[in-house]
Amino acid sequence: PELESCLCKLTRQNTGEDWSEKVASEFAKALQLPHAQYELGTFNGSAPCVLSPNFVPKGCSLIHGNELLGQATPLDGSHISRFHQTTHTIDGVFDALQQSDCELPLDWDPPKDIITASEVFTGYLLLDALIGNTDRHHENWGILQEPDEAMARRHLAPTYDHAACLGFNLQDVAKAARLSSNDSGFRVEAYAEKAFSALYANQSDSMKLSTIGAFQLASRMQPRATEVWMSSLHHIGEDQFQAILFEVPQQRLSVESSKFALRMLLHNRKRLLNLA
Repeated sequence: PELESCLCKLTRQNTGEDWSEKVASEFAKALQLPHAQYELGTFNGSAPCVLSPNFVPKGCSLIHGNELLGQATPLDGSHISRFHQTTHTIDGVFDALQQSDCELPLDWDPPKDIITASEVFTGYLLLDALIGNTDRHHENWGILQEPDEAMARRHLAPTYDHAACLGFNLQDVAKAARLSSNDSGFRVEAYAEKAFSALYANQSDSMKLSTIGAFQLASRMQPRATEVWMSSLHHIGEDQFQAILFEVPQQRLSVESSKFALRMLLHNRKRLLNLA
């Protein structure tokens, strides 16, 4: 009851969508990013789920990225899939945020030197790269619009919906095989490097950016923000990763899944810091 109105997200069978969503939000918190809150729960007493309190203030509305991009750059109707919208580019997102006069997220204390919504979104992309989130399509980010008035203000929404990360859909047997493999093309690190975003570099591209590539491209456009978010990442190490993973009950996050997630996090952290 203390969470008030919540979204209940049931966990699909044979996935770890509950623990992955929870730990992703904790990593967002560690990076000082504005994020949706997620709590582990059960539905009807047994079905695993996560609960997410409503982050849309009373009277406000959530406008998804696809609506913003439709206003700034009309979407190509031939590309129907959420994950194959070639107009969903990094500069397209930044342009849409700027053209909508989007401000910083509501009720959030920004780190020093983070001034614009695009600089915050750059942090969202660093989070995606760290956890291998492949679900940042154009409906998985948005802005909050205050009630319609003569001067209705818009704010970047907190980052949300990160369950598709950290090997959430691999079974423990497959994770154990990758953890113990001597094949460099099969190990956890190789799996981590195959994480693709739902963002493109150019509208003419046929290949999506990798999660690391999406952040790298954004970092060139937002160098000041990149220094801030890289500094946040630098201060998060293996001990904090382990502490967050350890907090999840083993019946929700197995030992194999925890080890796999930690290997992914450490590898992605190293790759990100090497970009500097």
